[in-house]
Amino acid sequence: MNSGKKTFLIVDDSEFDRQLLAKALTIKGDFETIQAASGEECLRIIADQSIDLVLIDILMPGLCGTEVLQKIRETHNPIELPIIMVTAKAEAADLVACFRAGANDYITKPLNFEIAVSRIFMHLDLVAMSEEMSKLRGVIALDMVIASHHQAINNSLATALGYLESADMSDPAAKEKVKDALWKIADSLKSISAAGEKKELGYKDGFDPFKVITLTGDCF
Repeated sequence: MNSGKKTFLIVDDSEFDRQLLAKALTIKGDFETIQAASGEECLRIIADQSIDLVLIDILMPGLCGTEVLQKIRETHNPIELPIIMVTAKAEAADLVACFRAGANDYITKPLNFEIAVSRIFMHLDLVAMSEEMSKLRGVIALDMVIASHHQAINNSLATALGYLESADMSDPAAKEKVKDALWKIADSLKSISAAGEKKELGYKDGFDPFKVITLTGDCF
């Protein structure tokens, strides 16, 4: 599989519909596609492989599309894995149920492939924008850590210099004060270094089925 291409999972019990959609996607968007004939197969694939977007038919035997969607959202939020529902009947109740379960969008059968591909690109762009915003949050958080420790360094440095200039350094108490100030400076520098090296994006539970992006790391 070419890792430079986006990989989509098409879930539909109709082989004809799967093949038709896969063909259109590979022509119009030059995407990689994987197919699943059932909800159960879809869940196995997602557990084993990296998928960029899922298209799920709502009406399927066994696990229906909405049930599959709910199970996916237990482990993947809409930012991590966009899911577009495919339906032959655009009834409001069905669509509302899908959106409440965490669907990003829907398209109707018979498919208009220009519209389908446009919506897919839109959700891929939203994912990319979200990732950029997350990186920006990380930079802002790192700046806050640096600013906080910058003040601590200045205070400790002022303390050390004050004792060096005015105190009798043969006095053990003065030496201890300077030593303590220098260790505080060293600890602050270590924390700043750790913030730059170890910060990483993660997720914490939010309102189901969504999660909240956070900045995690040993230094925060």
